[in-house]
Amino acid sequence: MEHISTYFKIENDVLYIKGQRDALLIIEEKIREAEKKIREEQQKLYEEQQKRYEAEQQKRYEAEQQKRYEAEQQKRYEAEQQIKQNQHDFVTNLIVSTNLPNETIANIANVTLSFVEDLRKTLTQK
Repeated sequence: MEHISTYFKIENDVLYIKGQRDALLIIEEKIREAEKKIREEQQKLYEEQQKRYEAEQQKRYEAEQQKRYEAEQQKRYEAEQQIKQNQHDFVTNLIVSTNLPNETIANIANVTLSFVEDLRKTLTQK
């Protein structure tokens, strides 16, 4: 039996070589499958990151829009307050400096009659 190993080399056996090739093909197939799974996972991660990025961008955009809206509302409020103050000052000036009736002052200042009457009462109390 010891002499057989000198004549018979397993590496040269046809079935051994075929088994090695088959094993190599199986390993290569598993490598391809693993690479495919890795690519799919990378694609999923990329898509998730893209969705997160887009959601963050959307939140930033909405926050920016909200800030603009609030700033616009504040400006509008301040403008309305300024208009009211100007009307108040104008009507006060007309009441103090003229003897015009309330209806005429209301028409000139484009305000309500009750506004003029209330302001006149306030001024006469002082």
